[in-house]
Amino acid sequence: MRREVGSITEIAPDVWRVMVSVGHSSTTGKRRRPTKTIRGDRRTAEVALARLLLAAGRLPESDVTLRQYLEDMYLPHVEGRLRARTVDGYRSKLEHHVFDELGDTMLNDLTPYVLDKWIDGVEGSERSRQHVYRVLSAALNVAVRWRLIENNPLKAVEVPKVNGHKKPDVLTPAEARKYIEAFRGHDLEPIVVLALSAGLRRSELAGLRWTDIDFDAGTVSIMRGLHDRQGEVIEEAPKSVTSAREVALPAWALELLKPLRQLGPLVVEDGEPMKPWRITREYLRRLAEKKLRRVQFKNLRHSHACLMLDAGVDLYTVSRRLGHSTVAVTEAHYVTPGEEADRAAADALGDLRQLVPSAKSRQDDERRDSTVND
Repeated sequence: MRREVGSITEIAPDVWRVMVSVGHSSTTGKRRRPTKTIRGDRRTAEVALARLLLAAGRLPESDVTLRQYLEDMYLPHVEGRLRARTVDGYRSKLEHHVFDELGDTMLNDLTPYVLDKWIDGVEGSERSRQHVYRVLSAALNVAVRWRLIENNPLKAVEVPKVNGHKKPDVLTPAEARKYIEAFRGHDLEPIVVLALSAGLRRSELAGLRWTDIDFDAGTVSIMRGLHDRQGEVIEEAPKSVTSAREVALPAWALELLKPLRQLGPLVVEDGEPMKPWRITREYLRRLAEKKLRRVQFKNLRHSHACLMLDAGVDLYTVSRRLGHSTVAVTEAHYVTPGEEADRAAADALGDLRQLVPSAKSRQDDERRDSTVND
C-alpha cells in the first residue's frame, strides 16, 4: 500500500513493514526512512504509520491529502482519547460528507473559498451541517498544532446557523402518570420510572444495577453506561465529570422500585443486561399495546426536565440532575418551560403592585415638590 509520505507492506500473514520518508540526513545526506515491523491487522499497521509520521516531527504538507491526514493521522490520534462512539460519529461524518468532496485535496490547497463552497453543498439538516463543520474544524485545528498547515482555513468560513431549537415532544403530568401505570408489572417498569423521576439517559438506564440505588438515602448513582456500537454492546464510563453524578429520587419512585429490587441489572434478557436498542423497541411496543400517545423514549428525559421547571425547580438544579456540562446546555438544547411556568412567573410580580404609585399619589408628590421648590 504505497503513499506519498510512507508505505505499508505485508511481508507475512498479519506481519507488516511500515516505513515513512522524512527527507535526507543533514549529516550523511542519506534519505531518512524510519521503519517498523508490526504484527496484527491492517488497521494496526495504519495506526503505526500515523505514529511514525508524528514521531518524525515534520511532514511535507504538500504531499498529504486531506483524506490521508484524516484517515492515517487524525482519526488514529483521537481513537485513544475520545469515547468510541464519539470517534464512530466523527468517522461517519467525514466519510459521508468530506472524503468524496474534499478527500483528494492537498492540505495546503484548502482555502476558505473551497471550504465555503463545500459547506454550502453539504446535505442534511441545519444541525447536521453544523456538526460536520465542527468535526472538520477540530481536525484542522490539530493539523495546525502539528504544524502541517499554518492556520485553519475553516475559521474564515461562517458556521452554519441553526434557527432556534425545536421544542421536544414531552409528556404532561397527566400523561406521565398514565405511562407509569401502563408499565406496571412490565420488564421496563424500573426503566420508565427512573427515566421520568431522575431524567437519566438511555445508556445510563441500560447500565444501571440495583446496587446503584441507595434506598436508604433515596438516591441513584450514575457510574457507567451501555451503548450500541456496530452490532455489539459496549460499556463506557460517564462521558464527563458532570455525567457521573448522584441523583435524588422522589418518594413515589422509591415506593414503586422497592418491590422490584434484586441483584444485577435493572432489566435483563437471557440473564444479561437488555441491549439499549431492545429497550427502545420494547418500550414502543408497550405504548402501542396500551394505545398511548407515542413519545420517543429519549423524550422521557426531556419530560422530566420540563416537569421540574414547570414545578418551579431552578435551572441549575435541573442541569445538575441531567448531568449537563453547563446550565447553558440545559437551557439551549433540552428544556423549554411550559405555559404554566411562564404564567406563574408573571403572576409572581403581582405582589409588586403596591410599589407602583397611583396616578393620584404621583400628582400629590408633584404638588408637594413644587411647594418645596417655591
